Amino acid sequence: MAKVESTGDERIVAYVDILGFKNLLDSFDESLAKIRKAFDETINRTLKFAKSPELEESSVRVFSDCIYVSGPRRSEVLSFLVAVLGSIQQMLALHGVFVRGGIASGRHFESEDILFSVGLQHAYKLETEAVYPRIIIDESLKEFIDEKLMQGVKSELRFRVLRAPDDFLFIDYLGAVLNECFEDFTIIAVIADHRAQVLDQVEKFERNTRILNKYRWVADYHNYIIDNLAPTLCKDRHSLLSEMVELKISAEDDFPWFSTSIG
Repeated sequence: MAKVESTGDERIVAYVDILGFKNLLDSFDESLAKIRKAFDETINRTLKFAKSPELEESSVRVFSDCIYVSGPRRSEVLSFLVAVLGSIQQMLALHGVFVRGGIASGRHFESEDILFSVGLQHAYKLETEAVYPRIIIDESLKEFIDEKLMQGVKSELRFRVLRAPDDFLFIDYLGAVLNECFEDFTIIAVIADHRAQVLDQVEKFERNTRILNKYRWVADYHNYIIDNLAPTLCKDRHSLLSEMVELKISAEDDFPWFSTSIG
């Protein structure tokens, strides 16, 4: 996606924050390699979504611990940006780097030197409300998607957006693996890697309840994909389903117990 100059029209804007960035800086070269690899793989995987010359009007920037994406407020661009962000999120998670973010829309001006955006402000606010490692989507964009059903955006987003128990829409970066019809061994490898990375975070933060609760949410999401999406998308692949069930994360066995002393 080329760097573009926008004119102050309505645009879809995403703001994504890399969690634990301070710790990543302690191993600068290794962390930089992970992030660059995730972006390289994302570019290769999402080129297939580039069906319209309008996508050339989209922009992606990475600065420090932030990822910023914008594009025209159009159905095919929304589909593309969700796919790009989901792929970035998935690739980073599989390398032990989790993110949190928001996708919104609003008036937006962008040039080589200036970024002046109502949409970015809204996306940043959503990121602060996300709490857990997820990229949430503003309800106004759901209404936008509903308006564009006749243009086919729903079919491309169907398995890339879920609604959480707290009613937020968020990008389903893990379920997309199932939807893209990978070979069984690839699906198992991705689910197993994701499980391992979540448990690695649990081990790192086992004495920090605030951070640990964020990864409890990721574990619940991980298990939801196995319990709900996998049986639907892999219903005729019984051996695959059996292997996936073994990769669930147990709240009792995999998470530490905390006790409170009184007195």
